[in-house]
Amino acid sequence: MANPRHSRPVRRRAAVQDLEFRVLSPWKTLDEQGFYEGTPCHRGHSIRDKEKHWCYHCVQMIQSGICGVDFNYMEYQYRTKLYHFLNEVLEESGMTVADTDKCWLPTAKSGWPRKTVNYDSWKTHFHAKGHDYREKLPKVMYTLFHGDIGKMSVTRTCGNKQCLNPLHLTSSWNFLHLPTKFDYLHLELDQSKMSTFDARNALGIRVNKLLVESHRIKIKASAEIVQETDETPDPLLKTIDWNTLKNNQS
Repeated sequence: MANPRHSRPVRRRAAVQDLEFRVLSPWKTLDEQGFYEGTPCHRGHSIRDKEKHWCYHCVQMIQSGICGVDFNYMEYQYRTKLYHFLNEVLEESGMTVADTDKCWLPTAKSGWPRKTVNYDSWKTHFHAKGHDYREKLPKVMYTLFHGDIGKMSVTRTCGNKQCLNPLHLTSSWNFLHLPTKFDYLHLELDQSKMSTFDARNALGIRVNKLLVESHRIKIKASAEIVQETDETPDPLLKTIDWNTLKNNQS
């Protein structure tokens, strides 16, 4: 399980006990800090944790409570595949992105609940191109809307094992914030925006700046996140050993 808001304290502790988010220092090498430069996630970030392979910048967004998607600000190798994936899920479940409170349930008759998606992932860095990297639908949906968490797991807050609503999906990194709405949505492909993203990406200007400028969202600095964990009033999270987590982030 990976639900940090589970009703049972032991499950909540288990969901966050392995988290080791570190503030990235420019004065040390990635290797010294337990990171490496790997396969870019769908947003173009490439700094990953050496053990669990989560994306550093995606985790920052998750801990900022941000949930959304813009297909135009996406790496080209993911863009078309994930675009069709989302539209097929909505069609199979009979839902729209406006149905934020409902479970998105592809019918069992269609075979979608057992389906997997083949796409580039952190595994691409370690294996030859062309390998069949298949991932289950909940993990793909969580990655698309929340961020790339590498080999870490995803579960549902609604308890429905077939649900694919991204607002019902959670991982251990959501221990501070569980989004209840989409912060930004741009589901149509815009050639102008895609060209802007590709050009800026080639210059090393990552998607975080484009998201902030275009969608007016706030990606919190790591120091803000650390402070917020110290001050959280949430009684569900009081069972967590915050001192251990804070030491891991320093």
